[in-house]
Amino acid sequence: MPRTIRGFALAALTSLATALPATASAAPQVPAGSVVNGYAIVTRNETSTLVSLDFNAPGSVTPIGPSPNGATIWGTGFLGGKLYALGDSGFYTIDVATGALARISDAPSPTDDIWGMTVDPTTQTLYWIGGDFGEQLSTIDPATGATTFVAAVSGLATPINITAIAVDADGQLYGIEQQNDNLVRIDKVTGASSVVGPLGVNALFTSGLAFDPSSGTLYFSNLEFAGNGVYRVDKTTGQATLIDVPHVDQDEVDLVGLAIPATCRTGDTIFCNGFEAGP
Repeated sequence: MPRTIRGFALAALTSLATALPATASAAPQVPAGSVVNGYAIVTRNETSTLVSLDFNAPGSVTPIGPSPNGATIWGTGFLGGKLYALGDSGFYTIDVATGALARISDAPSPTDDIWGMTVDPTTQTLYWIGGDFGEQLSTIDPATGATTFVAAVSGLATPINITAIAVDADGQLYGIEQQNDNLVRIDKVTGASSVVGPLGVNALFTSGLAFDPSSGTLYFSNLEFAGNGVYRVDKTTGQATLIDVPHVDQDEVDLVGLAIPATCRTGDTIFCNGFEAGP
């Protein structure tokens, strides 16, 4: 499934979505839990804009800055205090204060088969998922952009279509399998996978998945024509619960490339990971 499918006419996508299962029930509009500051990418007209948001109150997101030259980003992750980004046009770091990109390398080939990226906090390894159906797991070197194929994802109903990935604090890799709307576990060495459970929401072209390093909460984002919103996901059952639909001003937006930095500690500098540190 080449990336060109993301360029389908909106009318066709909307028509397709109406024939698919209904989304999960919305959660109360007042979110539970503390503030979870993080970042995401809003992609419009082939241009990506870095935004900040509270993942527990994602109804309003704040634009930071657009990427130059129409660079399109699909995956991000924090590593060593830097926000890395992978997209059709290259591999970069992103300045979280301005949204500016610093190019590291060209994107892995073929560029239209990049679906997502994540960081393993236990090994400080960047993983990305690609292939025609999002079935190829690889690593990418943060210094050079060199990629190393790890394994083909296996053990799921075909066609296997993993569209977003994230690693928890124990080093377990999870993914969203869009063909059957499931949360899955993936072995980082062999690619062997198993279904955790159904999301209860249409996961067509799921666009973001990230763990909060502090609480272990799993968040994912969905596209507008498939039940747009930011969700919490129970990693033991797969059940997704809608938190809210993201907006910039009054405009509903799609989020990709979710990334949540480690929580600032007492005594850190006034700004830590791009956010004002608490007392």
